[in-house]
Amino acid sequence: MSNKTGISSESPGTATVPVVSAVRLARQFRRRDANGSGLRNQNVSPNRARFDPVANGWGKKATGLTVLSREALEAAVSEIATLKLQHAAARTALELEIAAARERCQEQLLSLTRQIEFREARVSHYCQKHRDELFPGKKSLDLEAAIVGYRTGPPSVEKCSKKDTWRTIVRRLEEVDWGCFYLTTPDPEVDKKALLADRDRLTAAQLSAAGLRFRQDEVFFITPKSPAAAKSVREVASQINEK
Repeated sequence: MSNKTGISSESPGTATVPVVSAVRLARQFRRRDANGSGLRNQNVSPNRARFDPVANGWGKKATGLTVLSREALEAAVSEIATLKLQHAAARTALELEIAAARERCQEQLLSLTRQIEFREARVSHYCQKHRDELFPGKKSLDLEAAIVGYRTGPPSVEKCSKKDTWRTIVRRLEEVDWGCFYLTTPDPEVDKKALLADRDRLTAAQLSAAGLRFRQDEVFFITPKSPAAAKSVREVASQINEK
């Protein structure tokens, strides 16, 4: 069936997507989310959920439309242009809301970070001082609220001497027959990724000749247990929303 603009619809009674302002879209989503129908309150991951304008009450899908004339082309392109501008406005409104939320929470996040670092440093000091007693033959300790312990951090490439520069290391690698495999091109620099990939093959003598070493430190950690952590996160989020 064709209408006056020359746009044919294969599905009778199918309407085009209505033009809704970015502000109205944001308000509708907030109202629905507050009523418990938003993604936040569903047992569905927001990343996996598919947006459905019909399910969200924002109009019917425009399906089966066919352009049959120049006038229909002008009308269809005009509608698409309007919708794209509307989409850009909605995205801008979303980014502004995210920026405002980040600004509101920034001070509290910094305060919490400082408190965590201060308290974690004291716990780490105690655990290190009493490591043999707390971690006999193991690296973690299971406490009521969290698991604390030590885990091996990722390996890194370091200079053996602080007096050396990376340019000095490059020259040393250029002087040995195997060193070219660990230099980038065309501007030669130390290829740390290549060195780390071959760290089990390189000998101590080779590393010493280049003035390099591999370092892999232990990292102290405190990991909240899931049920306790989830409850605490909900309580804190509730307090923040009340403010």
